[in-house]
Amino acid sequence: MSVTVEELYQQAQQLSPEERQRLALLLVAPPAPATPPSPLGERLRAIRAKVVASGEPLLDEAALEAEIAERRGER
Repeated sequence: MSVTVEELYQQAQQLSPEERQRLALLLVAPPAPATPPSPLGERLRAIRAKVVASGEPLLDEAALEAEIAERRGER
């Protein structure tokens, strides 16, 4: 069931001022913070930041797979 913006607006007008305030806070509230990154995630983000800062282009999936294969001696 979909609801139009106009229908939502009409329903909101029927709320008490306190309820409208709570609704407004919910609608503009920032998203809940994500879980803190793991130590591995932090290390990977730091590595990525160094690569970006160096000006080296980031590898796409195909280039990454080729790099891994080359390092394993598969190519």
